[in-house]
Amino acid sequence: MDIFFLPRIRNFTEKEKLIEKGDRIVLGVSGGADSVALLYVLCALSEELSLKLKVVTIDHGLREEAKEECLYVENLCKELNVPFVLKKYDVNVLSKEWNIGTEEAGRRVRYEAFEEEAKAMGDNSKIAVAHNLNDMSETVLFHLFRGTGPKGLVSIPPKRGNIIRPLLCVERKEIEEFLKKENIRYYTDATNLTDDYTRNKIRHNILEYASGNINDNAVLHVSEAAETLRELTEFVDFEVEERFNSLATVKEHEIVLSSLLLKDEKPYIVKALFKKCMDTLVPKNRDITKKHFEALYSALSSTESKTFNLPYGITVLKENGTYKFFTEEDSFSFASVSLTGEKGIIDIDEDISVKWEVLPYNADSEISKNKYTKCFDYDKISECLMLRTALEGDYLTIDINLKKKKLSDYYIDEKIPISERKKTLIIADGPHVWWVIGHRISEFPKITDDTKRMIRITFDNKKELL
Repeated sequence: MDIFFLPRIRNFTEKEKLIEKGDRIVLGVSGGADSVALLYVLCALSEELSLKLKVVTIDHGLREEAKEECLYVENLCKELNVPFVLKKYDVNVLSKEWNIGTEEAGRRVRYEAFEEEAKAMGDNSKIAVAHNLNDMSETVLFHLFRGTGPKGLVSIPPKRGNIIRPLLCVERKEIEEFLKKENIRYYTDATNLTDDYTRNKIRHNILEYASGNINDNAVLHVSEAAETLRELTEFVDFEVEERFNSLATVKEHEIVLSSLLLKDEKPYIVKALFKKCMDTLVPKNRDITKKHFEALYSALSSTESKTFNLPYGITVLKENGTYKFFTEEDSFSFASVSLTGEKGIIDIDEDISVKWEVLPYNADSEISKNKYTKCFDYDKISECLMLRTALEGDYLTIDINLKKKKLSDYYIDEKIPISERKKTLIIADGPHVWWVIGHRISEFPKITDDTKRMIRITFDNKKELL
């Protein structure tokens, strides 16, 4: 085996403490270049480290050619004398059942399958996946463009829990060169060659251009920056944890911070403490953004009492020298859903589903006037259409001059009760509300004579939506 490739990965696994002698490891192998290289590398390391390996391959039920790829991996495992497990899913069905996109559903079934097989191998078994430096750099840029903090820029760590990434020290081109030199066959997923997905656009149009026209080591430099940020955030996390333990009073559904003591802390630490409170109350929250933290921080020097209503039913009351974070057990919460792809359907609950379809538009096209079916100019989307509840900063465009109106002011004008505002669903492109479901649509996304494509969105509701 390549005298340079394997030692680099061995040194990386030793430095990051990813693999120890006698480890039991489940490998996720798809038949692509990265995972096939991972299989060969760990087979080579197993000779000197007495590793016990098992390969798990997933057929997501999305591509006909996946059957051939799964068979190739199975035969490869026979040659290498590695146990092989094939798991099949219908990810399209599961994505609708779970109210998430197919990419996220595919990721979920993969890791659930890996975890299941790891448990079957015994306690402390590890899961090896084939992310490389390109994956890390693409993820950094993806998070940066979408909006993120330092933790998002850390991208992909070498180890998280029992998941390890031994190839995170090499680039994709190095992996392909290794396989070519060793005369090892692999498959290329055709969907990776298109620009249908955001990550593919970053890969083909940004990183490849940067590597070819700005700096040959662009991928490496982005990943090195992510590694530096990882070390920095680990230090900051430790500091925040210590501050939280000394400054926070934690009760069930309630956390209290002293605003008087917070004044002695640096701004980043204060906002990180706010985030810690929210994460403790509602783990894995996703819709709390920089503007929420800025609003909370700006109240630090004020003596006035203020109330902040955040996503996921989190309320923050700032008064009497404290910040009180709390939730109500029966508070309404709704995980935002993205309306991506040419068409789709998602069940929100047993009574309500949303479906959408992108269609060509001409003068003969039918524009629905149904209360729960609306058509919009598809090419006016600037970010991504999301189904969600209201966030601070949301607005509508209310006339042909595209005058903006705060969504909160619209709710007041329409006399929508405060108790119902958190339950009212909207379709929004960033902070621009296109449709307050069951009420009105904005002016900007309406169909015009210049429209070429329209997106038709329908709510099938068995009960009346506010």
